[in-house]
Amino acid sequence: MDPSRPGADGRWGLTQVTAHDEMLLLKLLTRPNSVLWPKSREYELGLMARVIPSQRWGTPAGAPAGVTVHVKNGWRPDTAGWHINSIGAFTGTGKNYLIAVLTDDNPSERYGIDTIEAVAQVVHRAVNEPRPVEGPAAG
Repeated sequence: MDPSRPGADGRWGLTQVTAHDEMLLLKLLTRPNSVLWPKSREYELGLMARVIPSQRWGTPAGAPAGVTVHVKNGWRPDTAGWHINSIGAFTGTGKNYLIAVLTDDNPSERYGIDTIEAVAQVVHRAVNEPRPVEGPAAG
């Protein structure tokens, strides 16, 4: 996760992060690895699964029923606009998958959230739509 850098004075909330690094983090949380102990992964995913309803926006938008949603969102305004980010892990349907959407320079917080949710809905639909069964052509 070399491109990611802590914010000013080491503040976690001001960390500069890339979508690639967010996906690496989600992979570390959802797959056995030599970096995080199983109990550490279980603890963090448990926190992400119990996010309060008012902060359960972003990548969960459009998630199918029956999946466990693990989400972490970030938001911050600055002089260029709003930085709105959302990462999520979706498990339990036989299709375990990850989504990371980072936005920048949004004109409002709502605009950034709406953008992320529109992207998430497309991804959920694409990942979960039934695929045609391939077989011999009907004749």
